[in-house]
Amino acid sequence: SERDIHRRAKKGIRLLLVRQGFLQVFTFLGGVVLARVLSPADFGVFGITTFLVGVLALFADFGMSPALIQRKRELSERDLQVGFTMQQALVLVVVVFVWLAAPWMAGFYPAHAMELEWLVRAMALNLYLGTWRSISAISLERELRYEKLAVIEVVESLSYQITAVVLAVMGFEVWSLVAAVLVRSLLGTVLIFRVAPWKVRLVYDPHTTLELLRFGIPFQVHRIVGNVRNWVTPTLVASLIGADAVGFLMWASSNGRKPRNIIQNVVRVSLPHFSRIQDRSEEVTQILRQYVL
Repeated sequence: SERDIHRRAKKGIRLLLVRQGFLQVFTFLGGVVLARVLSPADFGVFGITTFLVGVLALFADFGMSPALIQRKRELSERDLQVGFTMQQALVLVVVVFVWLAAPWMAGFYPAHAMELEWLVRAMALNLYLGTWRSISAISLERELRYEKLAVIEVVESLSYQITAVVLAVMGFEVWSLVAAVLVRSLLGTVLIFRVAPWKVRLVYDPHTTLELLRFGIPFQVHRIVGNVRNWVTPTLVASLIGADAVGFLMWASSNGRKPRNIIQNVVRVSLPHFSRIQDRSEEVTQILRQYVL
């Protein structure tokens, strides 16, 4: 019902804000330990690694998640399967490209080329894990079931910090951060699939695919443009000053974005919320005023 949708949206915002509080605590405590154990260069090399893989991931995504979340009609299992098939195809192409092009990509950073080659390949596996997580997450987001998502994301964050700290203390340096990302993704994928299972199947439907791309591509172009400014540090700074400087700047940037993360929680809920009432213009206007005010 309409009232239930609005109730779940308000509850979702509150839950995500509580989740944000837990994440801040975990990140702070883990960050204190990691800052004492790892060097700025370790953080810098990790930042360069995530940048190289993340740029390709942006171009491979095609906005499938928001395209599925905002659909007017109820999502069928076939819709989810078509979205999953598209994600699998696109991400597999990117993963194969990363594995083959890793030496070339790492060559832009000669001081860390040998290490970056395998770090980039390892991080590419995280992209593939994400395709198995996303469909269940889309189902929960679309239904505004943030009580389940919030708990899973807190567990993911905790697993990341524990893994990173333990491996860093054991002397794995930058690999502790990469391993922590993979552990977080694997654990999150298992948990979210148990909470929101669906029938995994590869399905291609030209009509549904075209519908998703019509919304997804413009959305993703907007995301890419918005991310361009974040590419300065791992490109120009890394090449001119080095990985240590990248580590310091990314640490500062991460702390500087914390207040903005609060707003992003509201924005995150707004997409599925407005999508569920998109045919009721007066109601959309009323709810929009509540978000703004």
